[in-house]
Amino acid sequence: RTSFQMFSLAHRQLTVLEPHLLESLDETEVFLDVSFNSLTALKISVIEDGTKNAQYIESIDFAHNDLETFPHLSGLKSLESIHLGWNPLCVVPVKLFEYDTLTRLYLPGCGLSTFPKIPKSALNELSELELSFNEFDHIPRSILELPSLTSLRMDYNRIAELPESFDGSCAYLSEVSLAGNKLKNLEKSWDGLPNRLSALNLSHNELESVDDFAWSEYQRLKNVQLDHNALCEVPLE
Repeated sequence: RTSFQMFSLAHRQLTVLEPHLLESLDETEVFLDVSFNSLTALKISVIEDGTKNAQYIESIDFAHNDLETFPHLSGLKSLESIHLGWNPLCVVPVKLFEYDTLTRLYLPGCGLSTFPKIPKSALNELSELELSFNEFDHIPRSILELPSLTSLRMDYNRIAELPESFDGSCAYLSEVSLAGNKLKNLEKSWDGLPNRLSALNLSHNELESVDDFAWSEYQRLKNVQLDHNALCEVPLE
């Protein structure tokens, strides 16, 4: 493949994804966009039945539909990215754990408040997880056990405190974004942040104070956002 293209079925007012709609998808079109439709369910074999090139698809976008769950779609042997944002899922579809090659998972605005326990053999390659605009009041332990996670975004949830420790399997976590939550005080939380942290977004929270000794503990930390809090001063050293 010399060029990568998008095969788009977005904004078609689709209520059902029929296999024939995928007949013209060729092996260069590695991004399948079916966002902004009215899909309520998907047939497991719909993509494999519709195109002989399902094995080449690397990214699928089903954001802004009416899906309440998501199956393990057969034939997607190279899938790296799934976007299911702004669907009324309410719970994380466990069939997502069957995509062995997945590296990026986007679930913003899905009404989620919990994250299920992940089997040890699942999501081992996942590096980027987006859970913003949901109903989480804490960061679930199961997320912190993802071994390859480098970026976690949980903006605009209801998180009031950080976990006691990010230690565990997520040794590569370097970017954490928790903007728009309910964090008030970090003085007891800094010790729990991941050692590899390079970017931290805590803007639009309710922070009133930050530990004077926080910054020196994280030598890789280059980007910190603390705007729109209730801070009177921010220690720089």
